[in-house]
Amino acid sequence: MFNECIDHAGGFTTGTATEAHAMMLLQRGQRRGCHIEATRAGGALVSWTRLQFGPVDGQVDTVARSIKLTPVTPLTSILRGGTVRHDLATIDAHSRSRWESARSRRVVVVGLDGIEAVTGEALHRDGLVTEAPGGRVRLTLAARLGLLAYEHRRRTPWRGRAAYCTCGMSAPGSDPRAEARDVWRAHLRAVTAEFVTGLARPSARTA
Repeated sequence: MFNECIDHAGGFTTGTATEAHAMMLLQRGQRRGCHIEATRAGGALVSWTRLQFGPVDGQVDTVARSIKLTPVTPLTSILRGGTVRHDLATIDAHSRSRWESARSRRVVVVGLDGIEAVTGEALHRDGLVTEAPGGRVRLTLAARLGLLAYEHRRRTPWRGRAAYCTCGMSAPGSDPRAEARDVWRAHLRAVTAEFVTGLARPSARTA
C-alpha cells in the first residue's frame, strides 16, 4: 500500500493507492511522457509540466505538477542492510521462490536453499515480499522501486567535474553541484522508465 500525494492547481490531495493502482499510475505517466523517478523509500515521483493562463491577459505560465507515491512503511533504512538486499535479489532471481512450512513456520524456499523463517517473516511484515498465486513469493513493487533507486545513487566528488552513479555510470560536467546533479537525475529517470516498461511485460516476478 502506498501513500499518494497529488500536486494540482488547487493545491495538494492525499490518499492511498494499492500496488495495482500505483503500477497503473506509473504506466500511464510513462505513456503521457512524464518524468518518473524511483525513490529509495520504495516509491516514485511522477512529474510533468503544463501550460496555464496567468492573471494578466495573454500571460501563459509553465507550472510543475506531480504525483508522489511513498510506501506506508518507507524502505529507506531497511534497504541499507546488505543482507536484506541480498535476500531480495536472491528471491527476485528465482521465479520459483515459494513459501513452505517447516516446523510450524513458513520459510521462503529459493531453489535448493531457503531463507530463515524469521527473515522471511520480516521481509513480508515490512512490505518487501508478498505471496503470488500458487504459493510463490515475489518482491513487491515498493521493494523493486527501492532496490532500483538504491542501485542508482548519485556520487559527486568534492573536487571534480563529473556525475557518478553507483551503477558505474559517469558523465562529464562543468559544475559538480548543478550540472552533475542534472546528468544523474536524467540517468535515474532513464533507468526508471526502463523499469516501468518492463512492468507491462508479464513475468513470474509480477504475475
